[in-house]
Amino acid sequence: MQQTAWQIYFAACTPQGGIYHYRLDGGGFHPAGRTVCDRPMYMALDEGVLYVLLRQPLAGSAHSALARYAVGGPQQGFALAPLPPLRDTGGECACHLCRLAGHTYGVNYLSGSVFSASGLLAQHTGRGPDPVRQNAPHPHSVTPTPDGRYLMCADLGLDRIFLYSPSLKLLGQTDLAPGSGPRHLAVLSPGWAACINELACTVTLLRYEGGPGAPRLVPAQSLPLLGRAPRGDTAAALRFQNGVLYASVRGADTVTVFGWDGERLHPMARQGSGGRSPRDLLPVGGFLLCMNEASSTAAAFLLGPDGVPAQKPEALLKIPAVLNACALQTG
Repeated sequence: MQQTAWQIYFAACTPQGGIYHYRLDGGGFHPAGRTVCDRPMYMALDEGVLYVLLRQPLAGSAHSALARYAVGGPQQGFALAPLPPLRDTGGECACHLCRLAGHTYGVNYLSGSVFSASGLLAQHTGRGPDPVRQNAPHPHSVTPTPDGRYLMCADLGLDRIFLYSPSLKLLGQTDLAPGSGPRHLAVLSPGWAACINELACTVTLLRYEGGPGAPRLVPAQSLPLLGRAPRGDTAAALRFQNGVLYASVRGADTVTVFGWDGERLHPMARQGSGGRSPRDLLPVGGFLLCMNEASSTAAAFLLGPDGVPAQKPEALLKIPAVLNACALQTG
């Protein structure tokens, strides 16, 4: 029987660090190449194209840019080929993107704005209670709503989740607990989403109501990610697969695992991330990949039948300042 194969692309956020390419098959993880680019912050794969946010690649500008790479076929070893030109994101420190109905959207963390690759821009204003981390709006992610019709944007600086139309018209907003710092969102089912809160180190379960032109997110449950109060810890990433939600926390350097029963989240496990300062997570090919930025390692944990990762990593991939990863099934 032919074994499943995956192509995995890792963002190494250092000057000229670029995108590291690995192949995952029955024999494990194999280096397959590197594409040099300046400080990739976040990536998304869609229909054979890898969309990449670059921190500051435009000469004479502090703005970030969106780059695109075509993923080659088997004869090209699934290597990346650039698709110019770079597109200005309209702001500084673009850190997250998504695809919706054939269009690309992202957020500029330092500039406090949401953008589309077509040139649309929505500016946030205000501040939160934390004088250091919430002195201004800081949108940290943009994600399609559970019904795939609209966009959800988590703003860490404002303790707020915004709902936008594809034309970036504001449709609604949901306020979370003051000082919580919402960071990333994950869709759990057609009527539910979850938000990881960086400053409070919690996960908020959200009921989604997708009325015509008036979608709503309603908080329904809040769960801690640590067995103690946060002491300089910051929550980072949220990923969902097969009824299991994974959440990472920097400082404590842990991954918390929740089960999803269709209406509530239930704690299942908490363990080490296999390195320092886990930035993102990716369940793929029977593994949970944990991107540990400060230790420059992507830790690969085998997943059990219940979706809980093994206590010790099966492999540690050395990738400088690794932030994020995307995977493409090719066999």
